[in-house]
Amino acid sequence: MKNTIIQVLSGLAIVQVLLVVVTWQQPDAAPPGSHDLLENDTADLQQITIASSGESASEVVLSHENDSWVLASAGNYPVAPNKIADLLEALGEITIQGEPITTTALSHDALQVASDDFGRQISLLNNSGEEQVFLIGRSSTGGLNIRLNDEENVFAGRGASLHAFRATAGDYVEREYVNLENLALSSILITNEEGQIALTQTETEEWVPDVITDGMVPNSEEISSLIDAITTIRMSQPSPIELQNETASVVWMSSNAEGEITQGALQIGETQDSYRRVRLQEEGAFTVLVSETALLPILNATASQLSMEEPEPEPETILDPMEE
Repeated sequence: MKNTIIQVLSGLAIVQVLLVVVTWQQPDAAPPGSHDLLENDTADLQQITIASSGESASEVVLSHENDSWVLASAGNYPVAPNKIADLLEALGEITIQGEPITTTALSHDALQVASDDFGRQISLLNNSGEEQVFLIGRSSTGGLNIRLNDEENVFAGRGASLHAFRATAGDYVEREYVNLENLALSSILITNEEGQIALTQTETEEWVPDVITDGMVPNSEEISSLIDAITTIRMSQPSPIELQNETASVVWMSSNAEGEITQGALQIGETQDSYRRVRLQEEGAFTVLVSETALLPILNATASQLSMEEPEPEPETILDPMEE
């Protein structure tokens, strides 16, 4: 009998240990009253507005048009499918955790959800014209502080981080604007404030200026830097303002596998802060902002810098027979 009692007690102890282990391995359960933040399914969203505050305050507006998303705040520039998918997923995963962490406006500044000082202000408009507005700030634990618009209560949020909700147009597009690396380029004409420069690619894939004075040869290092700047151009973000005044341009000729010759062109416009407005010369092209630094090889190119004096041939070494 005594042995039986000992066995039963031992069994109960093992069960309790197992329960503790299982409980410890399970994720924290959501507090009572937790629920999804969004009032509607993300598939019903028609427009998303995300704003940030502070010295670098910005706002981006994304709209659902004809089965695709565009940047309404940047001339309806197409949103990259993977970018909007990530944003919609992050929005759909936010949950409000139980009871409010504060019920007074005195804590709004510290929690980054004040009306004039917030991490993000997000406005969601659905297909029925219903709008949901809320402010979010980064919590001390890496989660979110959430305040519904015009309410004083602030809730803890889970499921996403503040980093998932960017407020600049450049974060929702593919940054690569020009890529000529796969084209069979034959010639390039550059026009800038210094004049015009024409380059031709030889059968040995060497770029040479069309005009080289006697005693000069192509400066391969300078030419390579210029070609690199032309063939791959990445934007910072779409420009809400169209290119007005052209200050430089690039025109290129290329051929396809059938030998058909095609022409492409790029306009470079005025400066905006440390960027230049740039636009491809083709139907439906958008104006974008490109770092001026990345465009300097094009803007500052001169015919003289693309050639250099032909190096003197090295003198032939004649061996002294006595040294053999």
